[in-house]
Amino acid sequence: MEFLAPFWDQLFHRCDVQTQAALLRVCRRVHHIGMTDENLYYRLRCKALNDPYLSHSSQHYISQEHRQRHQHQYLIMVPQKLRTLEMCLKAVRYHGLQIKWVPHHLRTPEICLEAVKAHNDAFQYVPKQSMTEECCVLAVRSNSSAILHVPDSLRTPAVCLAAVKFHAPSIQYLTPEQQTEEVCLAAVRQDGYVLPSIWNPSAKVCLEAVLENRRALQYV
Repeated sequence: MEFLAPFWDQLFHRCDVQTQAALLRVCRRVHHIGMTDENLYYRLRCKALNDPYLSHSSQHYISQEHRQRHQHQYLIMVPQKLRTLEMCLKAVRYHGLQIKWVPHHLRTPEICLEAVKAHNDAFQYVPKQSMTEECCVLAVRSNSSAILHVPDSLRTPAVCLAAVKFHAPSIQYLTPEQQTEEVCLAAVRQDGYVLPSIWNPSAKVCLEAVLENRRALQYV
């Protein structure tokens, strides 16, 4: 059986889910070629990210002790009723996108903030009622599309300023009221060519835009 080891990964990924599960059972019985709980859990987790079927089937092949020890790393494989606040907090700190598998009633402001800290794409899974200004600022500082998920009630000057400082074209998603002088200046200093996206640019904003990019003169 050892000659199969180099081809195991290719074989595993080419099979459908049911065949993979059968292969895992057979290989574990016949020979322990890299089939430790650690390795098996890793393989199942990688597949489960794209196939929720394994979140149920994997429970039969992993020891209870290993699941408990590493459940924060593989939240998708923990039954929903067993997911606790503490477990979910540990999970999102390990990888922010695990917020996808945090039950909605457990997506507290604290858990959502930790998830966004760990991964900037986690913000899209944060419910509006759990969004805070701190969480929004953190998100828009590292993700150009995050401003699209920020409700108007939380688009404070601090959030809008952080968004355009990271990605100047984000100013196109702001209302005239949100496009303050400070926000507009920060945007055109990053990229003068965003001038057409500003509703009522002041003379100072226009000047800064042209200084940054001469082509912006056509929009003055």
